[in-house]
Amino acid sequence: MKKSKRDIGLEILDGIREVRSFKVGEIDLSTYNFTRSSFLASEDPIRQETGKRMITMDRSAKIESYGNAHDYLLTAIEKFPREMWQYRPAADEWTIHEIIVHITDSEVNSYVRCRRFLAEPGQPLMVYDEMGWARALDYHSQSTDDALALFKWLRKMSYDLIKGIEDESVWSKECFHPESGLMTMDAWLDTYERHVREHVAQMEGVYERYVAENAGKLMV
Repeated sequence: MKKSKRDIGLEILDGIREVRSFKVGEIDLSTYNFTRSSFLASEDPIRQETGKRMITMDRSAKIESYGNAHDYLLTAIEKFPREMWQYRPAADEWTIHEIIVHITDSEVNSYVRCRRFLAEPGQPLMVYDEMGWARALDYHSQSTDDALALFKWLRKMSYDLIKGIEDESVWSKECFHPESGLMTMDAWLDTYERHVREHVAQMEGVYERYVAENAGKLMV
């Protein structure tokens, strides 16, 4: 008798208790336990519905965090004196000035990607050389005030667009990223919700090195 997919799945999972140093793409499975009970639980419609609600709640929190990024960025950069915004920690590292302009250029790409997921799923996404843009577009010659203003409106328009999405299937829409392969709308949100926070952490590192390098001068 031909076995069902369910039976085959149970046979594979039987006896497996822990996966210790195994990765699928970027997903580290070392903390996952695979058991017959967990497999059966995944078939429970109540657990499935609960899982969907948890995903939706998590996404809602990400959307709000995404929408608050401009205020978060403005508050974060207040601690960095403007006179050190062009301080470069090393030849191959960015200044705070360059990071701010990059955040906006990245947002321009994010703005277009968001709309491609919604209007043209399945189509390729544009990729770009971040370091190349900073050099070729002479980020230091660009206004950080203008960059911050543009970031504010780009982010607000995308936030206003996605916060009203009611169709759950929209978040599974895919586009092709030439470097990463297929990317979902959910993955897009995850990437850009944390993007500003990651660069604020980068700026904090630049500032710490500036303070350490200029400790004597700053004490005078």
